[in-house]
Amino acid sequence: MADSVHLVDKTVTVAPGDTVLFYTDGVTEVRDRQRRMLGDDGLIDVLRSCVGQPPDAAADRILDASIRHARGEPHDDIAMLVVQTAPSRPSPETRAPPARDRCQPVLAVVP
Repeated sequence: MADSVHLVDKTVTVAPGDTVLFYTDGVTEVRDRQRRMLGDDGLIDVLRSCVGQPPDAAADRILDASIRHARGEPHDDIAMLVVQTAPSRPSPETRAPPARDRCQPVLAVVP
């Protein structure tokens, strides 16, 4: 299986107040009674409804949507990490270094 996985490194700059979601496939592959998955589009719809919410509320909303879609407890593991940057820049004396110097996020899509 490792031979079929193609990983790509990508750096992403997040702005103050941005939210980033890391999740396992159990979030999007949950199925309803007709065997339709929530999918990426369903997750995006849920994420759009989370604008302005704190990370814990966004995670709760995503989990609730997944359970509703499955009409009960999902049959796969679901793991999420919701990270939100501070909404405004700190004062000059406590300012963190620019994002490119302190962070090198790696995004991977594993089939």
